[in-house]
Amino acid sequence: MATQIQWRRGTTAQTASFTGAVSEATVDTNKNTLVIHDGTTAGGFPLARESALSANAIYLQASYNQANASFITANSAGVYANGAFVSSNTIQTYVTSANANISLLFSYVNTANANITAAFAAANAATATDTTQNNSITASFTQANTGVNNALSASNYANGAFVVANSATNTATAAYTRANNSISANAGGTITGDLVVTGNLTISGTTTYANTQQLLIGDNLITLNAELPTSLTPTENAGIEINRGNTFANASLLWVESAGKWQANTGSATGAYYLANEAVATSAGIYANGAFAAANNNSGVNDTQNNSITAAFTQANTDVTNVSVAAGTYGNTTHYGVVTVAANGRVTSVSTFAVSDPSSLAFSIALG
Repeated sequence: MATQIQWRRGTTAQTASFTGAVSEATVDTNKNTLVIHDGTTAGGFPLARESALSANAIYLQASYNQANASFITANSAGVYANGAFVSSNTIQTYVTSANANISLLFSYVNTANANITAAFAAANAATATDTTQNNSITASFTQANTGVNNALSASNYANGAFVVANSATNTATAAYTRANNSISANAGGTITGDLVVTGNLTISGTTTYANTQQLLIGDNLITLNAELPTSLTPTENAGIEINRGNTFANASLLWVESAGKWQANTGSATGAYYLANEAVATSAGIYANGAFAAANNNSGVNDTQNNSITAAFTQANTDVTNVSVAAGTYGNTTHYGVVTVAANGRVTSVSTFAVSDPSSLAFSIALG
């Protein structure tokens, strides 16, 4: 280069106190960059070196890219979290994926913050301060800051989705546990808590066994033989039977259709007897009350009846005690005894009768 042009120059401190003419260019020997003057501003306007602009551009672009990737990842995490509601069988898989994406998201946010801080520091240390560069730096910083805000918003959304997904997991787990412990429509099962049935309950089986200490029934009438059609004549006995174990036979209270009566059975061979109906019991009570009243009523006993009773008693007492038989022995080897008995059974006399042939001795009773 044959021609050499040399600009006025000075250190950064000298340049800061120098006010150049309009459009005059000087050289800052410390920063090794040109300074453009406007005729009024002390120190002028230093131009940025290519290396500084390239480094700042790289940091700013990386920050923007990192923030944008953070937003995309956060949005993906939100999609995964929302997808967790699709099926209770895959909730846990989505929650695990959401956790991994959220962790990655925070890593991206931290990296973005670090890059933004580095870019900001580099921008502050840059030698170029022209309007175009400042506007570019401001726009990049705004864009990066927006990316951070979007990333934080996505993080909050993903965190909320994680909470909802975790709640859905707990609900699904409880439902799964409940379903496993519930009754199967085909295999049956056991209910460990209270059961309330709203509506009619029909049980079709051979035996219904209630293993309970207290049975409370709201209805005041229990119907037996309920399956009997109203058009048929009843033929089966029905009632209540009491189990008395292996030692004693069961006791029961049965309605016997063939007899049309209630039968009480105490469990023994001779312990079954019919209960009288109200009409029979009432009639028997009337007769019993009448007999009792007649027996206690003096006006119902006349003199003739009393005399007859007295005479009968006297005659019976006489027949027993007044027997006209003398003391002695009646009957021996030559005589046999003769006993005379009245028609009413009273012995009236006893005597002896001699026999000519003792071998033909026989005993005879003469009835008067």
